[in-house]
Formats: sequence, C-alpha cells, structure tokens
Amino acid sequence: MRRPCSTSQDTVVAYWEYLRRYMEEGPKEPWELLDYCLPIDQRKEPRILGLQRLWLEVNGQILFQILLSPIFLMAWIGRKFAMATCKIPVWPRSVEEACTIEPGDPYVKNGRTNPPDAGLWFP
Repeated sequence: MRRPCSTSQDTVVAYWEYLRRYMEEGPKEPWELLDYCLPIDQRKEPRILGLQRLWLEVNGQILFQILLSPIFLMAWIGRKFAMATCKIPVWPRSVEEACTIEPGDPYVKNGRTNPPDAGLWFP
C-alpha cells in the first residue's frame, strides 16, 4: 500500500477498501498490509522525501523520470520552500488526549517504526 493519492479509480477504490477494512474489521489485516509510514510525525518532511515522492509518481518509467527531471527539480525547490515557511501541524490537546495510544499496543505503526529495509531514501 504505497500510493494513497491517485487519479486512477482502481487505486482510489483500493485505498478506500483498506480504510473500510480497518474501520469495520479492526487493525490486524490493514496493519499487515502497510509497508511503511512517512516519517513526518511532529517534524517537517526530510528534504529528500519531497524529491522521492515526485520521482515515484512515474515509478518504473525511467524515460519519463529522465525527461521530467527538470520539472521535478523545480517542484522540489517549491516543496522545500513550502517546508521552510510552514509550521508543523499540531493537534489540539483534546484530540491528543482522546487518541492516546495504549502502551504496548501491537498495532502501532509510524515513521519511527519503519523497517530498515523499507527501500526509502530518508531516515
């Protein structure tokens, strides 16, 4: 489950099926399907993450990646500017208190729990 955002109807339907299963059947199966989480919890995204996300939009299509490299570079610069000028989002205290994760919850998964072999370019 790598691309929750897409213009492909099949991808969008698959993403909503993932969410439906989580809400109706519990976290076990969706938790197992999730490969990694973006490492952006309580911090700004790492610089290389923006470039990677752009690059992965045409994943596996090397010719398009090469041809679109100048556009990716400009978009990445814009993304870096946005990250430099934006604040880190913070949930209100009431939401944080209502959504506290129990210690020892076996289904915790976030950017800090990514496996070392996730194939990501960032820490």
